[in-house]
Amino acid sequence: MAVGNGIGADVKWDGDILAPLYGSLVIEVAADEDVDALMAGAGYAVIGETTADGKLTVNGEAESVAEITAEWQEPVEGVFPVRTADFRNKKDTTAVSRSLYTDRNSAGPAIKIARPKVVIPAFPGTNCEVDSARAFRKAGADADIHIIRNLTTAQLEDSIRELEKKRKPDYNDSGWILRRRRTGRFCQVYHRSIQKPCNQGCGYRPAGEQRRSDAGYM
Repeated sequence: MAVGNGIGADVKWDGDILAPLYGSLVIEVAADEDVDALMAGAGYAVIGETTADGKLTVNGEAESVAEITAEWQEPVEGVFPVRTADFRNKKDTTAVSRSLYTDRNSAGPAIKIARPKVVIPAFPGTNCEVDSARAFRKAGADADIHIIRNLTTAQLEDSIRELEKKRKPDYNDSGWILRRRRTGRFCQVYHRSIQKPCNQGCGYRPAGEQRRSDAGYM
């Protein structure tokens, strides 16, 4: 924080400041914050405060933040230069606006449109349903991940019936296409496993029975 903003810090620390403290965070808070109330219930310690002198002071020993930054960047300057050759020894005095935004933009579109609905079945052994749902939601759709339960035959039948209800007309074409591509194939697998004919959907018939001619599911 001190290096990035070109400010100083006065730190007081008992023990080895370079010792690894896995999972610890250094947090900078505003000077007018009530630290005890802000960190209530958490283990914390106030280790110092920022200063305007441009120095990093630790237990009384001070070093210029500018010098520390130069020492840090110098070893890789020839590989990943942070400045062009004609500006390397100059100081950047460009004024940077530091606007602080505290209000959320609550504006919405003036024209309202329907959100398409997409059903994404999650079959045993398949994956990417969460990624697919995230992509559809990002594109503006309502994504519904439907879990196919197969611990028992009753659960499997319930899952298929529930999925069938989601074929209703209020689901748009894109949701229907995604559902059909996956559930049509699963319908075949299900009826093969129980060796019973399907009178709708995939049209499966056990060996010896005539199959429906329109069993054209993917």
